[in-house]
Amino acid sequence: MIINSGWEQTDLIRKAKDQGLYVIATDLQPDAPGFQLADETAVADPRDLSQLFAIASEKKIDAIISDQCDYSHFAAAYIAERLGLPGASLGAAQHSTNKKWMRLACSHTSIQQPRFIACKTIQEAKLAVHEIGLPVIIKPLDNRGNFGVNQVEHISQLEEAFFEAIANSHSRECLVEQFIQGTMATVDGFVFGIHGHYSLAVASKAMLGGRKRVAMEIVYPAEFPQKIVKELQLCHNKVVQALGIQYGCTHGEYMVTETGDIFLIECANRGGGCYTSSRIVPAVSGYDLSEYLILSALGERDLKVAEDAESMKKASVLSFIQLSAGKIVSIENQEQIMKRNHILAFRLSVKPGDTITTITNDANRHGFLITTGATTELAKQHAEAAKQDLVIRYER
Repeated sequence: MIINSGWEQTDLIRKAKDQGLYVIATDLQPDAPGFQLADETAVADPRDLSQLFAIASEKKIDAIISDQCDYSHFAAAYIAERLGLPGASLGAAQHSTNKKWMRLACSHTSIQQPRFIACKTIQEAKLAVHEIGLPVIIKPLDNRGNFGVNQVEHISQLEEAFFEAIANSHSRECLVEQFIQGTMATVDGFVFGIHGHYSLAVASKAMLGGRKRVAMEIVYPAEFPQKIVKELQLCHNKVVQALGIQYGCTHGEYMVTETGDIFLIECANRGGGCYTSSRIVPAVSGYDLSEYLILSALGERDLKVAEDAESMKKASVLSFIQLSAGKIVSIENQEQIMKRNHILAFRLSVKPGDTITTITNDANRHGFLITTGATTELAKQHAEAAKQDLVIRYER
């Protein structure tokens, strides 16, 4: 059973079918792209644990799996633990999908974190800002895709940011955190059963300017000195241990300061989105994480991993597309771009007839390209060339 069948999960469903497995796929949308690949389908909200558990029980499933989504990861952990199937523990899922519990789990270790205070009311948020000092980041405890996340630089911005965070927090609580100035980094890893966790791919991010913390370019390997890359891998391994993660993919986000200090921003027990776990990490590291995730769900614990697994072999760039404002009349050259050798993925989130709006979170970016190359410079050149060839015509 695979929970969620959107475009990000199609690689995982396709891999399961290639291995000869009978797949029951679920998704909130009845026209989910992954439904076309599965043997059976069911429309279900990934947050509706009762419905998903009823489906799993009725079908007498042998394995349950999810990727690139916090909601479906928690559901898979819940069902796996309740049915006694291989999977992420519910405790680790709680730590990795609730930012307050994540912070608390790491607070008794040497892992550096921003100062943080959990708040339920605007009065508590004002006191938190007074104690921490501006600027701060305000975020929901348990959402995804940067929904409700804002940087607050002036006290006049606090109230709007607080209510946006609360509206996007399923627990109706938010975090007020110290703002750490630096360069954002990500670390993607995998737990290879009895061989433990390895940090396979390290990237640096270029962020959208302004109060919204949205990544617009992610570069593998990270554009840091090798010493910092290694320290990020060691830190990520330590975070994974602190959160009790003993299964599956991991995706951590960190802030690296000018002095080389590394601060944990957050860590998930799933693969990164936008094909990060299914295409980018395999290209960079040589490990097919979709295949390894399926093997783990089927109970395989002796997953082969080389001693140099944390040494990245190839470069890749995840480059997001930011379009000009206006109403789109036509889009040209998409098929030609997708056929290029160095393109791992190309996806637009807009179509003719759409009116382009401002990017405010990860979910409403206008599209992306994933390119590869022997070096990051070559991968960037491939991305820029593809963007130059993409023709968008707007209504006058």
